[in-house]
Amino acid sequence: MKKLLFVCFLTIIFASCGISQGIKGRIIDKLFKEPVSVVTVKLQNIDDTRISPIITQPDDEGYYSISADPGTYRLEITDERQDFQYASYVRPVKIGDGVLEHNAEIELIVKTYIHGQVFYKGTKNPIEGAVVTIENLTSKTNKNGSFDLRYLKPGLKKVMVEKNGYKTLEKAYNLSSGETIDDFEIEPLTAPTKLIIKKLTDLLSYRLEIAQGASSDNMNLAASLIVINIPFSFSITAGDQEGIFMAEPFLKKDSKYNQVSMVAFKNLYAFWDDYTKVIDRASTELEKSGLKPLNAFTGEFEDYRFVEYNFTYKDEKGSNVDCKMRIAFDGPYKDFPIMISTSQNGKTTEIQLSAFNALENKIPSPK
Repeated sequence: MKKLLFVCFLTIIFASCGISQGIKGRIIDKLFKEPVSVVTVKLQNIDDTRISPIITQPDDEGYYSISADPGTYRLEITDERQDFQYASYVRPVKIGDGVLEHNAEIELIVKTYIHGQVFYKGTKNPIEGAVVTIENLTSKTNKNGSFDLRYLKPGLKKVMVEKNGYKTLEKAYNLSSGETIDDFEIEPLTAPTKLIIKKLTDLLSYRLEIAQGASSDNMNLAASLIVINIPFSFSITAGDQEGIFMAEPFLKKDSKYNQVSMVAFKNLYAFWDDYTKVIDRASTELEKSGLKPLNAFTGEFEDYRFVEYNFTYKDEKGSNVDCKMRIAFDGPYKDFPIMISTSQNGKTTEIQLSAFNALENKIPSPK
């Protein structure tokens, strides 16, 4: 009697991991090897077809589980959406005492997808953060400029590539079934026509950080400064030392600044002296080179775009210095350097500049 009553109802059980008798597993996209959660899992008792199927849905990671008595069953995995459907997966399964583990790889009915890279126009320099859109699907490019749009129906489509600070690319695209690999190029809304590098002394104030290491992937912060140009002064933190130069040098000790000699202050002053020399030399060499910018895009510099240059110059001893330099090319700080990185003899120094003319650029009075 209880079994007959059970036949009258459809039992829906949501995925859980704590069963002790039945079947469990994971559902994976066969092509991309990623979990699938949009399907329905149905378990039908074949030994007694009067028993209604047990239905569940996988969780976000594709895992499903169903409590069921020992017996022979038909496992069905179906996609009931109107589009982008997966093909039905049907398998006989025999459940004994305990839990049977059954993983399933399912395939899309139409396996159409497109992937590739987005580049700065005329170069092979990848653009990170560009959004590629086809119909209602979007993909944002990674640091390598790569995008990936999956499960599109073939046919004539409109492709749109967007990135803040760049001209939007729109084009008709005939997307064929299967895999398509294609790259797109976009260009800035405006491009610098003449290289100008303004002096940092034209600013009222700014901040900078100096990092050093064996390579750009292995850097440690060496010093941070706040610089005021009128009247000239700067505060600096380097390692366990804190100091202020305000007409005279001061070092911090026991929460107080004490005036010291320039000899005692020389290590901190060296950071100031070295970074100004690096910026001046790199700016001079870049202006002399006549190089065109390697890249132009919206960077992390206060939402302003910047151009990037990679070049090599010789120091006073005739040794090569590899240099990367970024210069803002729009906004109120147009033409100011915002990053300089130099590499020489296994040592890399990177100078990051920010907070130009910011109100928070204040140096405490040492007295």
